[in-house]
Amino acid sequence: MPDIVPHSREPATNNPNGSRAVFDKPIGGPTLDLPPMLLCLLWQRYLERVDPLIKLFHTPSAQKTFMETVANRENSSLSALCLVHAVSYAAIMSLSPAECDAELQDTKDVLLTRSRNSMDLSLNAIGILNTRDIMALQALTLYLICGRLDNDGPDVHRSVGMVIGIALKMNLNRDGYALGLKPFETEIRRRLWWNILSLDALTAQDHKTDPCALGKSFNTKVPSNVNDSELDPNMSSPPVTQRQTSEMIFSSARIEITFYSRQFVFSDQFCRENSYPELSAAEKRGALEMMKSRVESEYLQFYDENISLHSVAASAIRLILLKLKLSISESNSHGLSSINRGDLTQDWESYFTQVDALKTCHKGQQFLWFFTDVLKFSSEA
Repeated sequence: MPDIVPHSREPATNNPNGSRAVFDKPIGGPTLDLPPMLLCLLWQRYLERVDPLIKLFHTPSAQKTFMETVANRENSSLSALCLVHAVSYAAIMSLSPAECDAELQDTKDVLLTRSRNSMDLSLNAIGILNTRDIMALQALTLYLICGRLDNDGPDVHRSVGMVIGIALKMNLNRDGYALGLKPFETEIRRRLWWNILSLDALTAQDHKTDPCALGKSFNTKVPSNVNDSELDPNMSSPPVTQRQTSEMIFSSARIEITFYSRQFVFSDQFCRENSYPELSAAEKRGALEMMKSRVESEYLQFYDENISLHSVAASAIRLILLKLKLSISESNSHGLSSINRGDLTQDWESYFTQVDALKTCHKGQQFLWFFTDVLKFSSEA
């Protein structure tokens, strides 16, 4: 079994059903019991506001499963129900309180509470720790990605190690082609694995710890920068990645940031355990500038600022990169020269200016829910 950093998370609580590590309170309470019409509305909101930012599923396949499950919940699999609950939760997270009142006839707080209860019950029923079902792990991963942004959401920090453990049991850390899997399955596994790794890195940054997954534990390649229309369960040849805009281009940029930031953002111990070079603060800032240049040339240059998603995503990615720079500088602020302290002050001023510009931009407001951590970041964080 590949190594996991032993001290980076609290141990997952073990119970017969295998899901208690996701929850910080007893399972139960009112569930989200929406009529099919409103569930279909949530799917539409998911397509509009979540899927462009979190390319986890092959959307045509997920839509088929979602609609079939909504139409016949009593005879649906537990993993399909998990998918419906996770998608519903993500969609509700993307809505404003006013939109929840108008579209779903209830408050956002009530809807989120019921949605979390539904998700918790589904994960408990499926025995999530023991599952080998890709769809169930996709649903759990989506739940945690969105739950990280939910003040009353699941204990993501404690659950990431559990998710990685499940993924390792499914061999998601091994690239599908090396395992002799078909191109479509290989691509979906790559999307899932790298979404998990991104969540792992972001959660570690949130809590000033190190990621769970070690670099030597996986060889899974990054997913292809292609549209879902270029993927088919029956395809016999792998998709061809293009240096151009696609439905994956935002997720691809985030994955690129995850891949490189793992090598210089975290502790010296993490670097030693991964055989990464231990860099000084100045060297880390230099590595970050190189990563920034690569992200600009490989992804951001293809964004069309007239498209609302591209406009918001480009601004958010630049803020994410600046946030990493500020985190590196703040963690080494005791050794900064007066010149570097002046640069740090300017970087903070630039950060808050860009945050204000993004908050007040009329274009793409429906995507800002996904960037609340970046928009609320401060020197006290």
